[in-house]
This record gives sequence, structure tokens and C-alpha cells, in this order.
Amino acid sequence: MTTADGRPIPWDIYEEHLDEAGWLWGAWERAMDSAIHTLGDVIDGPEERLAAHLDGLVLGGRRVAERLLLPALEGDDANLSAAAAWALVQGEDADHQDAVVDALVAAPPPARLAMARALVLSPRIDISRVARLWHVGPPALRPMILGIFGRREPDWVRAQVEAAFRDGEPTLVAAAWRAVRTVPDPQALSYLDESLRSAEPAVRAEALITGVALGSRAAWEACREAAMAADDGCRVPLALLAVSPHAQDRGRVRARVDEPSIRAHALWALGFAGEVEDGDRLVEMIGDPQAAPVAGEALSTMTGIAIDGPFVVRAETRGPQGDEVGDDDPPPVVRQEDHLPVPDAAKVTAWWRSQRRQFRPGVRHLGGQARTPTGVLAALSTAATWRRQILWLELVGLKRAPAALDLRDWARQQQSALAEGVRRA
Repeated sequence: MTTADGRPIPWDIYEEHLDEAGWLWGAWERAMDSAIHTLGDVIDGPEERLAAHLDGLVLGGRRVAERLLLPALEGDDANLSAAAAWALVQGEDADHQDAVVDALVAAPPPARLAMARALVLSPRIDISRVARLWHVGPPALRPMILGIFGRREPDWVRAQVEAAFRDGEPTLVAAAWRAVRTVPDPQALSYLDESLRSAEPAVRAEALITGVALGSRAAWEACREAAMAADDGCRVPLALLAVSPHAQDRGRVRARVDEPSIRAHALWALGFAGEVEDGDRLVEMIGDPQAAPVAGEALSTMTGIAIDGPFVVRAETRGPQGDEVGDDDPPPVVRQEDHLPVPDAAKVTAWWRSQRRQFRPGVRHLGGQARTPTGVLAALSTAATWRRQILWLELVGLKRAPAALDLRDWARQQQSALAEGVRRA
């Protein structure tokens, strides 16, 4: 097969574009919620490389779409399906959007979620073709459709949110609460109490976050209750309490550091609290080998110290429970914090002793400075990406969140929105 000018099509190059785009799609998603990457790291790393391979697929035109991309929609690699869906929607020399929508309907859940994510990120998507699925498609698609419409059609989203709440299907209700964060609707608060009492953890979690963003007292009370959970469900509530306008809420976070089962979550949350006593506790916990990486990252968030170079010790490869990994053992489950360096306790402690007087009692700190809305806004670019949702919610509570910012958008688009927000601050 040849190109229009008679040259053979370099299929090996296009196949490499597709394979690399699939792998990088997953790497990009992970980097957007990472303990070690900032937004700039995402832009200069996986996003730039992903964009280059996606553009290569789009430039391949109709023949590459038909031979490589359309079959990839039906494969068992969700990230590959997402990359193919994005490239097909962006193509200009043939209209494959109906094929993408049909594949979205037929795909198994993992690929369906990945393709829906691709459509959220596709500026050329004809959302009228997706809208019809709200009425005639499988009910399981409705939560994804709300995400695809997002800020593109806020009036449509608002109109469907109430129907979603009345429907009561848990996945749809959870998606409706996420949509309300994107397209604020104070009327949604009439459904809040019911969702906060839901038997479904996902519904409770999304309702809690949205309710806090909207300033609901009931949501803050639910947050305080959820922060006492003995499992991973306490993580976000603890972080929200750390940025609460009420100082006593930070005391609740500090108390939970004493509980080994959720200590990592409490230490992560202390990075948002940022008072001198939080620095003291984080430095103390750096002496605990299991807690040290998260404590060090939280201290870095608060003080600006780079846990790098002389402040780091070489860490052994450990299993999920801290045991050494044997040759015949299965690979350990990798957590976000497993990528963090292990701080040198003695050197970090000495640094804190020399710098502690620079941090004023009763003042919350971020990056070594007194915490201000402008500083929180800047941290959305400079902090590790796993902290960005809480920072954004803090700005929402202060009525200072950039209206154009979407934390699920391409990182480069977010950086532009943030630059404009800083300019206006």
C-alpha cells in the first residue's frame, strides 16, 4: 500500500506510534496523580511524548485509521483503545466519530472508561452523537456522558443532573456530584443529605467533596465523621480537615498520626496543615522507616526543603509490608508513595532545627512561606500532582479557584489556565 504520491506507507512507524501512545497514555494518567511529579514534569515528560505519537497517528490519515486505529478500539488494551479513540476523533480526512461512539457502547468496562476519558480530552468530538446515548444507550454510559459534556454544555449538564439524582443508580449519582463540581448548581444541595447517608462509598465520597466545595455545613460534619474511618476512606477527608477554616479540625488530623493503620494518610494530610507543630511531628516521623517517605514529602510541601541529594538515603527494595523481596516472590503492589525517596533522618532533623525559627507559630505554611491564596494557586503548578485536588478545593472554598481550570484536562491546558489565574490574582 502506498501514499497518494506513490510512496510506500511506513507501517512499522505507525505501529510504533500506536504502541507508544498506548503505553504513554497510561503513564500520563499515572503522572497526573503522582507523589513525585509536578504539572511541569507531566508536560515535559509523558504528555509531550504522548502528544507527538498521537499527532503522528492523526497525520497517518484514513488508511492508518482503518488498518490500525479502528481495530485497536476493539482490543483488550484499554490505554491503546483510548489513544486510538482520541486519534480517530481528531482525524480530518475521514469521519470516524460514529465508529468511536459505537465502540464506546460495545466495549467492556475498562476500555469504555478509557475511551470516555479520551473523548473528554478530544476538542473535535461532536457531542451531539454522544448525547443521543443518554436516551438510547446502555444506562452504564450515562455517568461517562456527564463527564464528556462537562464544561462544554453546562446547561445540558445541569438539566441532566437532577434526573441523575432522581434515578438513584449509585454510579450515576456519584458522577452527578462530580459534574456539580464542574458546573456548580446550588439546587443540587437538596439531594446532599441523602447522598451523604448513602450505603455506597463512592456516592458518599463524591457528595462529601462537592458539598465541602459548595460550603455545606452538613458536608463538613460528614467530613469530620469520615476522617475517623480506619481505612483508605479517611484520606481525602483528613486532607480537607487540614485545609479547613476551623483550627480545631487540624487537631483531628494530628491525633490520627498515632494510629499505624492510617498513619500515612494523616501524614500526607499534615502537609496541607503546615503549622510549626506539624513540622515538628513530620520530622519526628521521619525517624520511622515505614512513615519516612510520606513524612518527608509532606515536610517538603510545607517548608520547601528538597528531599534530595544529601537529605536522602539509599532505600532497599521492599515488599508491600516492608519485607525484603525475594527472587521467587510476586512483584509487590506499587503504591504512589513507593516512588518517594527515603529521607536521611539525622540530616533533615538538623535542617529543621536550624530553620524552625523561620516558621511563625499559628501560621500555616506552604513551600516555606506563609500560606496565601496566591501561594496555593501557584502550588497547583509546583506541588506534586497527588496534592492538586485538595489545593484546588481549598481555593474553591476561598472563592479563588480559576474558573477555566479543569484538573482532568491536558496538563498544558491547565498550565495556561493557571498562568491566567496567577496574572489576575
